[in-house]
Amino acid sequence: MPPTTRPSSPPPPFVPAWLAAAAWVLIGSPAWGDEIVTAPSMAVGGATRATARDNSVIDTNASAMSAISRYTVETGFQYYGLLSSKRVTGSAMDSRTSTFALGVAYSFDWWEPPFDPALDLAWYATGADPPEDKRRTHRIVIGAAQGLLNRRINVGVAGRILSYEHDIRADVKKFTLDVSGTFVVAPNVSLFVVANNLVPTGLASDPITLVSGLGVVLGPLRVEAEAVVDFTSDPEAVRADLQAGLEIRLLQQISLAGGFTSDRGFTDTYVTWGAGWFLPKFGIQYAMRIEAGAMDHRTRPEVEPGWDRVLHSIALQVTP
Repeated sequence: MPPTTRPSSPPPPFVPAWLAAAAWVLIGSPAWGDEIVTAPSMAVGGATRATARDNSVIDTNASAMSAISRYTVETGFQYYGLLSSKRVTGSAMDSRTSTFALGVAYSFDWWEPPFDPALDLAWYATGADPPEDKRRTHRIVIGAAQGLLNRRINVGVAGRILSYEHDIRADVKKFTLDVSGTFVVAPNVSLFVVANNLVPTGLASDPITLVSGLGVVLGPLRVEAEAVVDFTSDPEAVRADLQAGLEIRLLQQISLAGGFTSDRGFTDTYVTWGAGWFLPKFGIQYAMRIEAGAMDHRTRPEVEPGWDRVLHSIALQVTP
């Protein structure tokens, strides 16, 4: 039975700030971290920063926008059973008008992590029914990039506004900034480097990271790999993670993809897969992320075992 709804209220004044930060570290974020990673990127483990597979690069590597020439509008939806999380996304990117690229992206999450009295006791009165810990996240990203030397060298910057709204905790609002570079070192090979969240947020969901990797496109085959170094989500250690994936296009229209990604220093590991159909002006993609390693998160009794490990994502692309 779901918990009884109680009136919303701010956290009591005696709750220390470190407890709120610990809740973000232990509970995590609603879906794929907090970055706007839509179905085409999720299908390959999130590894699309080098080749700009979709509009996710507005948030993950703005410099990759100007490395290609296109105009794309994209919308998507995700569902993650473990956190009862739903996410809608929308974005638009223009690098076709000139070598100066501009992109804007927005995501809205609404979610409710499983309740745990050991962590959440401070947020409600002793003896009361556990509250519904409903949360909402707004993420607004504006990215810009400039292509130089016929788009071989690309530099970019992205700014984002983050708004975390809670029914039983204090709301949080942050601003942060990324800088990035993407380099086309051969006709089919791209390298990149991104420094994320250079304006510190103090949140484990948006840490200071350095991401670097490469992508190779050989006809219908696309392969990418990325290394992520996380400096701040764990105050006691620097974490390193890996994202990699490949995609093959059949008949230039049918996309089949698979990938791997890790998180929290390989504490969490995931496999991903996806399938899509892409025409010159329109595309649709479905992707699934499955937790493959040991699951140390809270579980939901109302979700069938196994399905709480799965994140579903679907996206539509329009290229006028």
